[in-house]
Amino acid sequence: MVDRFEQIYNAAPHSHPQNLFLIVYFAARPHDYVQCVFDPLTYMFREAASGFYDNVASEPRTRHSPATAIAALGRLGFSTDDSAGNFRIGFEVKEPPDFNTVADLILQALHDAFDARAGVTLLIEAPLAPRPTGRCVPVS
Repeated sequence: MVDRFEQIYNAAPHSHPQNLFLIVYFAARPHDYVQCVFDPLTYMFREAASGFYDNVASEPRTRHSPATAIAALGRLGFSTDDSAGNFRIGFEVKEPPDFNTVADLILQALHDAFDARAGVTLLIEAPLAPRPTGRCVPVS
């Protein structure tokens, strides 16, 4: 993830703002995710799925996060109000950015709120960083 954040950050000055994001989600449960969005390079929003956007706006909401997941996200600093969207947290991007801390928070949220464990397949969507560079060594 750190490698991909660096790719996004480096490509951002020449890229459309709509592409300044990275989403980590479960292969088996794509509606459970945590995402980061740069706005544009000095601020970063992080969101954890709440179920709010699972249905189109004209349909009633069918999924709500369990209280244990909401409490876990709250302990990590995310908002716990999902009445108008996802759970959110934002922070300023310092120079140089500390993408290790950002990646750690994403993984902590996936673990604590969405039960990510060893052996679970997580996928990453990032238009400006579709795959890791050669510097990123897979862990086996």
